[in-house]
Amino acid sequence: SYSFCTLLHTHTHTHTHTHTQQENKMFMHPMGMRRGRRGGGIGLLMLAAQLHRLGIENVPGVTLAVLAANVGVFLSDSYLMSVWRSCFSYEAIVFGREYSRILKYAFVHADDWHLAYNMSSLIWKGYNLERAMGNSKFLAMVLYLLILTPAIHLGLVWSLLELNMDKWGLWRECAVGFSGVLFGMKVLLTINSDRMHDVFFGLFKVEGRYVVWAELVLIHFLYPSTSFMSHFSGILAGLLYSEGLLKPLTALLESISTKIVAAVTSIQQNHLNNFRPAPAPQDSHRDEDYTPPNAAERDEEARRRAAEAARRRWNAGR
Repeated sequence: SYSFCTLLHTHTHTHTHTHTQQENKMFMHPMGMRRGRRGGGIGLLMLAAQLHRLGIENVPGVTLAVLAANVGVFLSDSYLMSVWRSCFSYEAIVFGREYSRILKYAFVHADDWHLAYNMSSLIWKGYNLERAMGNSKFLAMVLYLLILTPAIHLGLVWSLLELNMDKWGLWRECAVGFSGVLFGMKVLLTINSDRMHDVFFGLFKVEGRYVVWAELVLIHFLYPSTSFMSHFSGILAGLLYSEGLLKPLTALLESISTKIVAAVTSIQQNHLNNFRPAPAPQDSHRDEDYTPPNAAERDEEARRRAAEAARRRWNAGR
């Protein structure tokens, strides 16, 4: 198991800087190549092929919903959800007070390859975790990581600035993508594993509990433009969850998730009932326990009715 390089890393100028339309469409891809905002579409085709091969009906519900949200944001190509307007930037969030970035950045991807890498990883991790945890608990875990990962990221950068140790300009880093959450999921999948895992296409093997750290270092070494701090924050968030820390937050999110899953399940059931064929009409005069008479019974009934009719005629003649 492995995780691809997934975060865009670039530098913004100030939160008041106005980018041109060309700047909004071009950026530095994690592999160091300049690509358009949407890419060539091959990444989306690869993702569709993976879903077809696995069978979309086999993807657990919450995992599928999270995947759909990411793909939907990408296909919408909204200006408000563009990289420059959504990326996680300490400068923009703290100094520019653009707090919506905390919620948006994880669902924004640099191009279709970036999206495909992250969503392929999500499918595999979600398939294993959601089946083991159940829908409600898995959704609560995803929300936990979505909240804790940027919170930890902000705290780490703030600490480095306060200690005058930010020699890398992390406060101006601009990161997008779901990989912080994915690194947190990877922690939960491997934290208690003693078996050896392949790292980066089988380049070498590492014991399960250390594989996430090996991938963190290796990915940043191979692709320096990725956001080390976002990945690192995701790992720390995953460790906090695995150790059962911040239990009040976990309990609150599980309560909310249970209600969300119950509501969605109810809507789905009502939708199915609306399209279920109506039962065949029943004869209201027919007794369900009535058994049609045989031929002998019918003959006896006819003779009884004929005798009754003759008796009535006789009485009428008298």
